[in-house]
Amino acid sequence: MATSISLKPELATMKRKKRKRRVPEFMRRVYGDKYVNTLGNVILSMLPLQNGGTLGAHTGCRCKGRGCLGCSGDPMAFILRDGDPPDYRALISRSFAVLHLLPDLSLPFSPHVRWTQEQIVRRVIDMESCIPYRFSSSPNVMCVKYEKWISSSPMIDVFCSSAWSLLLTRIGDEFMFHLLRHTSIFSPLNNGNYIQIAGAPFTDFIRRFIRVFYIYMEIS
Repeated sequence: MATSISLKPELATMKRKKRKRRVPEFMRRVYGDKYVNTLGNVILSMLPLQNGGTLGAHTGCRCKGRGCLGCSGDPMAFILRDGDPPDYRALISRSFAVLHLLPDLSLPFSPHVRWTQEQIVRRVIDMESCIPYRFSSSPNVMCVKYEKWISSSPMIDVFCSSAWSLLLTRIGDEFMFHLLRHTSIFSPLNNGNYIQIAGAPFTDFIRRFIRVFYIYMEIS
């Protein structure tokens, strides 16, 4: 006769708890382990803290009681839900990002979606293609092969996918706009590698790291 084994509540909780996804080595070395996280966790780090230093449950939320990321008691469960498509789940939990600039945390979260994802992406590319990225001499990699006169870019297709469009409905256009302008985003490939799809070129950070290293060696 088979014997059933009952785990203690605390052990069962530990079994269910997911371990933090390991940061790829090349990102950890260049950006630092504490600055790199999954895209979902980076989005949560952009949320303003409410009274008491906790996320969610904000009585004065701009969604006016309809429920949104800003007032959710479990923000991650609001972003990532049961039944979400596999490509969307991969975007949130398997893509990595580095946030270079926090939004104005004194302002309440806005859940509103006034622009389409394509309008946001085109607007960001238009803005970023005109100026070098603030952390390097190169523009945001979103601008790669962008043809302004015909408004064409391979990145438009990447960021206008069904997964990114679904994310827009969860985080609102203000957060989406900030996310695309102020983060370096790396998307997973099938072979276990990653491709950068937003932010200052990764190679620029490597060159800057090498310059700082040589300066340090000369001073030493």
